[in-house]
Amino acid sequence: MIKRTFEFDSFGPWILEINGKHRFPPLFKNYEPLQDEAYMFFKIPRKIERRNANPDMHLYDMVVGIFADYILILQRDINRVVEYKLALKDIIYFTQTECLLSGELIFITASKHVCINYNTVSHELISRFLRLIRNFQPKTALNTSFSPIDYTYNNIDILYYNLLKEMKKDEPANNLVAYQPNFTIPRKKTMLQILLAALTQSSSSVSTIFVANPYELIIIDRSSQYKGKKDTQYSYTFTYIPLDKIRKIFVDIHPEIPEINLLSVALQDYTFTFPTNSENRGITRLTTSLLPSP
Repeated sequence: MIKRTFEFDSFGPWILEINGKHRFPPLFKNYEPLQDEAYMFFKIPRKIERRNANPDMHLYDMVVGIFADYILILQRDINRVVEYKLALKDIIYFTQTECLLSGELIFITASKHVCINYNTVSHELISRFLRLIRNFQPKTALNTSFSPIDYTYNNIDILYYNLLKEMKKDEPANNLVAYQPNFTIPRKKTMLQILLAALTQSSSSVSTIFVANPYELIIIDRSSQYKGKKDTQYSYTFTYIPLDKIRKIFVDIHPEIPEINLLSVALQDYTFTFPTNSENRGITRLTTSLLPSP
C-alpha cells in the first residue's frame, strides 16, 4: 500500500502556490527562508501521470519566486537544484503562449532566453505572476499620442474581443491601438513565389492586435503569421514589450509580395515582423503615434 503524504495527495498537472498549506518540495527546502521576502512562490510539477507517481519520488521540477527586482528560478536536475536569477531590469521583452493545455513563458534578455512551461489549468495563477512582473519591471512612461480604437464583437476576432475584455477589466489603461484582420495572400506569380507558397502551404495571413498603455506595447497573435486552408488554430501569444525598449516601428513592402506590407517593431538585437494589409490605416498610424517624435 502506498503511503499517503499531503504533497502526494495534492499532486497533479496544476501549479500550486506555496503558502501556509502547500510547502516547498523536499528537494527545494533550503530556499524556504526566502519566502518572507518574496511576493509569490509557486511550484511546477513534473510532466508525469499521477498513476506513475509515488510519494518517494521528486514530484516537482521547478520552483519560481518573484521578488521586487528579480525572478528566482529553481530547476531540479535529478537530485540537485540549479538556481537562476533573472533581474527584471534586464528583461527586454517576454512572451506568453497558450495552446489548449500547454502553456509557455519565455523571458528574453541580452544574454539568455529563460523558458517556463506550465499546464493552462493554472492560467489564473500565471496571470497574477505576470502582473507582478509587469508592475515591478522598471519602465518609463512615454508621452504617446495614439488614439484608442473602438471595437465590438462584430468587427474584431471573437478571441481578441474576449481577451481585450479580460485585459480591460484588470487594467483599464490598456487600449486597442491597431488591428490587422486576416487577409488572403495574393496569388503568386513568379517561380520563387510559387515555391514559397508550396513550402508554407499558406493561403492567408493571421490576424494580430496591438494593445498599448503608457508603459507597454502588447502584441497578441495566433502564434504564427500565416495559415493554410486546412489549418486549425488553437494557440495564441501575448508579447509584452516596454515602450522604452523599442528603437523604431516602421513599415516596408514585402520583398516577394508587393501587395503586402511588413510592419516591423525593432528592439535592441530583436525585430518583430508582421504581415499587414497595405490599406490598413491603423497600422500606419501606429508607426507615427506610438512613439514620441525625436
